[in-house]
Amino acid sequence: MTNMLVFLPFPDPGQYALNVDGSSFGNPGISGYGGLIRDDKGNWIRGFSGHVEFTDSLHVELLAILQGLLVALEIENIKNVSVRSDCRIALSLITSSTPQPHQYSQIIDQIKELISRDWLISFVYTQKESNQCADHMAKIGAYGINCMGVLGIFNVPPSGLYSLLKSDAEKCPYTPGHSLLSML
Repeated sequence: MTNMLVFLPFPDPGQYALNVDGSSFGNPGISGYGGLIRDDKGNWIRGFSGHVEFTDSLHVELLAILQGLLVALEIENIKNVSVRSDCRIALSLITSSTPQPHQYSQIIDQIKELISRDWLISFVYTQKESNQCADHMAKIGAYGINCMGVLGIFNVPPSGLYSLLKSDAEKCPYTPGHSLLSML
């Protein structure tokens, strides 16, 4: 069996990457969501984390996308965003042109409303190995670090994220099934 290597792809020139993730301990259980926005060279622009006391992973995956788009909307000159998630179900629910009754329809509708605004939004599935920075931010939310009950905004990366950001910037490959993350 050959090991496949996974790289974090940078967005196209002039585009921003919004990597998002949800984290649920128990599914359902104590949960969090988070993400980060980077420019086309991989530079940190902003990050965010949120805590949800008790829910499932799909709920926090959708909240990560919603909150990430809201954070991006507040940043001046961001008009082209590539949203990257490792949750195929969330991406499918958002990109489906046929309305589907769903327990999270309200969040999905809010996301679709944001997509319809005056900017370019694309959605890309990314493997979890190349989404480790967003996973780290989601775990910060799940643990409630810096964001109990409110959305935590990070203008600079949390200290535990620097090695992952460096690996991404240097285009270090990840092997599927292996993570560079350590417990917080």
